[in-house]
Amino acid sequence: MTLPYSRKPFTLPANLHILGTMNTVEGIDLPRALETINARLKYLIGHAWLMGVWTRADVDGIMRCKIVPPIAKYFHDDWNKVRAVLGGTDDFVRRERLAPPPSFDDDTDEDRSRWTVRDPFEDGAYDRLISGAAPDAEPGAE
Repeated sequence: MTLPYSRKPFTLPANLHILGTMNTVEGIDLPRALETINARLKYLIGHAWLMGVWTRADVDGIMRCKIVPPIAKYFHDDWNKVRAVLGGTDDFVRRERLAPPPSFDDDTDEDRSRWTVRDPFEDGAYDRLISGAAPDAEPGAE
């Protein structure tokens, strides 16, 4: 692309995403509506989950019951994305490969598995979540 006034060439990086909203949403102040919803969500589900947390067990319980499940729901149970959010490790979630039942004729070679939230979390899980220092192992392999 060429800039209109300077006539200099201009390109955008492939990883740049431009999001916008239209200002003509039939009488809706969309930016204010979204800001209001965001503020209410912050109030209702934001940092309040961690109020009154005093121990590692308290933090683990909040992660296990109130933080990981909504992340999984947001990504429509795409557990590889859940793992990515949680540092790219199996410290918080675990993949269990399921074997077909005896005498079950399954010729699809489909890999079936079930993901669960770990209890307890692996030692050093929070440090690796922050650093993103994931091991080289296959996702969810056990």
